[in-house]
Amino acid sequence: MSNFAEAAAVDAMADKIAQLESQVAHLQLQLENERAATLGAMLGPLRAREIVLLNIGSDNSSKLVERLSQDFGPHVDEVVRHLFDLNHAPCSDQKREEFRTLFNKGMTKF
Repeated sequence: MSNFAEAAAVDAMADKIAQLESQVAHLQLQLENERAATLGAMLGPLRAREIVLLNIGSDNSSKLVERLSQDFGPHVDEVVRHLFDLNHAPCSDQKREEFRTLFNKGMTKF
């Protein structure tokens, strides 16, 4: 194979790789959007059935939203919209701590 043919083949492969990488990035973004939409769409009907997403952590809501956005991307807003925060519950700090202990950082299931 001549140098010209090799160079043309390398260029063609580089173009194809760039095209495939672009398609993968687009598909990853599309998947992320679909996951967020699906989860957000599911939480509303669950809430109507008295099943809620409850933050039992001691961080305030804004810190939690920041951390979730960093970990899961900007589409987490749809999920956060359905999130209840134990820190805002109308009960004493002692009761909140009892709930946190009871749930063992979300690891206790009863």
